[in-house]
Amino acid sequence: MVTESPIDSDVPAVLHRSGFTRLWTATTFSALADGLYLTVLPLIALSLTRSPTLVSGIRFAQSLAGFAIGLLAGVLVDRFNRKHLTMNANLIRGTCMLALAVTAGSGTLGLPMLYAAAFLIGVAETVTDTAEQALVPMVVDKERLSRANSLVYGTQTVLNDFVGAPLGAALLGAATAVALAAPAGLYLAAVVVLLPLRGRFTARHRTATRSSVMADVREGVKVLWRDRTLLRIAVFQSCSQFANMAFFSVFVVFAVGSSSSLRLSAFGYSLLITAAAVGAVIGSACADQVIGRLSGRTILLAMTGGLALCFAAPAAFADPFTVGAALAVSGFVTAVGGIFTVSFRQSVAHESLLGRVTAGSRLLSLAARPLGALAGGTIAQLASPRFLFVLLALVMAGMVPLVWRVTAMLPTPSAAGH
Repeated sequence: MVTESPIDSDVPAVLHRSGFTRLWTATTFSALADGLYLTVLPLIALSLTRSPTLVSGIRFAQSLAGFAIGLLAGVLVDRFNRKHLTMNANLIRGTCMLALAVTAGSGTLGLPMLYAAAFLIGVAETVTDTAEQALVPMVVDKERLSRANSLVYGTQTVLNDFVGAPLGAALLGAATAVALAAPAGLYLAAVVVLLPLRGRFTARHRTATRSSVMADVREGVKVLWRDRTLLRIAVFQSCSQFANMAFFSVFVVFAVGSSSSLRLSAFGYSLLITAAAVGAVIGSACADQVIGRLSGRTILLAMTGGLALCFAAPAAFADPFTVGAALAVSGFVTAVGGIFTVSFRQSVAHESLLGRVTAGSRLLSLAARPLGALAGGTIAQLASPRFLFVLLALVMAGMVPLVWRVTAMLPTPSAAGH
């Protein structure tokens, strides 16, 4: 276990005597950088073209990268030093953003370079996310995993949803090169923060024999497939992601405009969506206490019910305040459920397999997101957004038997990484 000098007593206990302080600080820098670039790159693309397809190509390139190398990222995390992987991936992200800033300053920035940068950043982000999840159990005691994951989740939510977007827009208003240089500096700062961290960050393998990359990929898939609890949790999470993307891909049409059901302005819609982020922040702050007191079954059933409520509310009520309350509830239970499942996976997966198990679970969710967006748009086009919302609420209600079977084998609260 990595140890560092004690810090102030008012800091949560999870930070004491562990390298988590540095890991969390690095995550803070990179999360703010993520919030900036996710706002800035599409806006720059919009200044170059008015084509919705070409603008959406930024997110597509990033998502494609994550899906393309998801399983390989798990192999890398299980084979190599996880600290070095995180640092190198952040170095790649910082270099890409710096290259864009220099190009923007010279007036030669175009869409092809934006797409290439988005793809490379997506590759590096996939490695970083997988490596950081596998690093947490190496710098935090097992009983404090849920607290550590709560801090990481809450920080990422605040910086991505509350700080990154408005700050990115403000920086872009000052100068395009500045808006691109800022996240570059933050990614590079994350590298510097991790540099002094000392300890063992390469997984201990159960055998000394080194297999091929494809054999490692197959082993990770087999482990996830054979462990019915981990597999069902991964399926549940991917189904939830599918339904969430189907909902939010259409919700803007349902909510914004004088002819819409909620008749909101663009600003009013942004406030309404923020309700989900507020719920997620509160949920991440309370997750450690909730996980310590409630069973895994109760937590995941609450997540299922919260999402069903979120999807049903717009179909039943034309009141933005009621819908906003439902969004806040869904954000809360989703945050607690997500932190519980990450902590559970970290506590049960063998150190040498955690990267691949994490990557396999994330891959299912990455695949579910674009499929959910496509399905949501198609169903709403053929029927109506209200019909889609009712259907999604029924789908979540129909997942209760799956959740019930998943949670039958989950540990008691005290054994779930608390």
